[in-house]
Amino acid sequence: MSSLILVSRPIRLARLLFFASLALTAFQLPAYGQTQRKAEPKFTPAMQKVVGQAKTEGRVVLFTASTKRTADEAARLSQALQAYFGMPVKVDLASLGGTVKFVSRLREEARAGIKPPVDLLCCMNSYQVVWSRQDGIVHDVDWKALGVPASAYLSDVDAPLIEVNTRPFIYNTKLVKEADIPRKHEDLLHPRFKGRIVAPASPSIFPFLVPAMGEEATVNFVKRLVEEQKLVLVPTFADTRQRVTNGEFLVGYGSDVSDLTKKGAPIATAPLKHGGVPAGLVVVKNAPHPAAAQLLAYFLTSTPEGEKAAEEILEYNKPKPGQTDVVIVDAQWFIQHGKRLTDLFKNILKL
Repeated sequence: MSSLILVSRPIRLARLLFFASLALTAFQLPAYGQTQRKAEPKFTPAMQKVVGQAKTEGRVVLFTASTKRTADEAARLSQALQAYFGMPVKVDLASLGGTVKFVSRLREEARAGIKPPVDLLCCMNSYQVVWSRQDGIVHDVDWKALGVPASAYLSDVDAPLIEVNTRPFIYNTKLVKEADIPRKHEDLLHPRFKGRIVAPASPSIFPFLVPAMGEEATVNFVKRLVEEQKLVLVPTFADTRQRVTNGEFLVGYGSDVSDLTKKGAPIATAPLKHGGVPAGLVVVKNAPHPAAAQLLAYFLTSTPEGEKAAEEILEYNKPKPGQTDVVIVDAQWFIQHGKRLTDLFKNILKL
C-alpha cells in the first residue's frame, strides 16, 4: 500500500507541473501575440540600402522654418522613427528663419562650398521645390524606388507630399458672433470689420485668393480691403495669429490656425474658399546625413505612423476628404503666375 502511495505522489506532482506549465503558456500567449501582431514593414531593395546607411549616420536635421520646436517634440519624433524602423536615429528640429530667405542662404553657401546646416527641407509650396532644384541645392532622390506611394508623391515636382499650404481667413470666435461669421468674401467688406482685419506684410500670400475667386474679383477685393476696410499689415504670420487670438483684430488673413484650435485658442478658420498648394520635402544637396533624411521623409509621408507624427508633432496639415473650401492648385500655376501676381499685390498693398 505504501509503495502505491509513493508512486502516485510523483505522478500527481508531474501532472501538476505539466498543467501549471500549460496555464503559464496560455497566460503568456496574449503578451507574445501582442508583440508579434504588428507585421514588419516591407521595404524595397533601394529602401533597405537607405535604412542601412541611415543606421550608420544616426542623425537627421529637419528644417522647421520660423516655427520653433521643442526638445520634447524632437524626442517624440525620434522615438516614433525608431519604433517604426527598429533602430535609433536622432531627429533634430532646426528653426532657422523663413523658408524663402533660408533657401537663398543655402544657395549662397553652396556656391561658397559651405556645408548645409540641415538635411531635410520642407519647401513651403511645391513650386519652391522646382526653384530649389534649379538653384542646385536639392539632392536628387528616386522616391518611387524607395516605395513612396502615388498618393504621397508630387509627380510634377518629384517630391513627397508633406502638407497642403493654405492661406485662409481666420476670426476670433469670442468676438465675432455666429451670425457675423464671414461666409462669402463680400462679408468682410461690412463696416463692422473696418480697421479690424490684419494680415502679414507679405504680398506673395494674396495670389492664393485668385484660384478661389478669379483674378479680377480678387484684385478688386484686395483693393477694397486696403482702401475701405483699412487693412492692417504686421511683420509675420505669428503676429497675425496672435493679434486675432488676443482680440486686437476680429479677422486675420493668410495663416492656418489648426494648431491653435487644438489647444483651445478662441480662433477658427472662416468658411471661405481659399487656395492651397501642396508642399514637398527635399533632401538638401551635400547634406551631412542624406540617407537619414530620406528615411525621415519616407516615414512622414508614406506610413500611417509617420503621417500621424507629422500632424500631431510637426503640425503639418492636409485638407480632410470632402473639404470643399480649399482649392488646390499645382506648382506650375504658381510658377506661371506667381511673380506677376505678387508684384501686382505689392503695389496694391503699397509695400
